Amino acid sequence: MDQLSLIEKRHSVRSFSDKEIRKEDLEKLLKAAIEAPTGRNSQDLYFVLVQDSSIKEKILEELGIERNFYGAKAILFTFAKNADHLNELNVGAAIENVLLEATDLGLSSCWIHSVVPTLQSEKGKEVLKENLKLEGEILPFDCVALGYIKGEEPLKKRKSGDGSKIL
Repeated sequence: MDQLSLIEKRHSVRSFSDKEIRKEDLEKLLKAAIEAPTGRNSQDLYFVLVQDSSIKEKILEELGIERNFYGAKAILFTFAKNADHLNELNVGAAIENVLLEATDLGLSSCWIHSVVPTLQSEKGKEVLKENLKLEGEILPFDCVALGYIKGEEPLKKRKSGDGSKIL
């Protein structure tokens, strides 16, 4: 599939089945995140992709954010190594890579931004450090819910592009 077709096919899913994601596909998703561009080529991000249900459920339950992930089989957590005004942009580029790779692999996904304040709270950082076995100061950012869709593919809303033009 050409790149533009892949971009047009991608959409957010908010209902996931309990089917496991193959290890090879998880590795491709992680590689897609790692290969994203970063401002000044800082390469300041790292990622933890969790499919282990005991770890995933413990984090979600302890932070009270289960409903935000729609029963996703796996979650990609994004982190920055250092505080930088470019972190949010860098995370966005990494997540877009993951969303497109997921689509190419036949997986469904949803970019989860709503939990950022919870993850960045002191409790959130402690829960993540303990359960993901992270060291030192951590700077969590957005997540991606990943898995196979439960039910039918939703109709994708057409993008209007209002105001967009080529001069």
